[in-house]
Amino acid sequence: MEKKTIQLNEILGVYGVPDPKIVGKLPKGGQQLSFIGHADVTKMLIEIDPYWTWEPVAFTEDGLPAAFLRCSSRFSEIGRAHV
Repeated sequence: MEKKTIQLNEILGVYGVPDPKIVGKLPKGGQQLSFIGHADVTKMLIEIDPYWTWEPVAFTEDGLPAAFLRCSSRFSEIGRAHV
């Protein structure tokens, strides 16, 4: 795969204001929070840098990425992205 060079101002121009079709809304504290889902963020990262990586920063005793309970039904993994 040939790596395309993209300048920072191009990234901001293309991805700085996301397409409204991919922006979700979540009611929180009397306000509407806007968010972009995991799949769309991953797609954007691949389009910007096809060689980006993600690595966990915490592991279980078994060597698996550690997951943290954020609330009664949501788990999170903490990691570091390299773009």
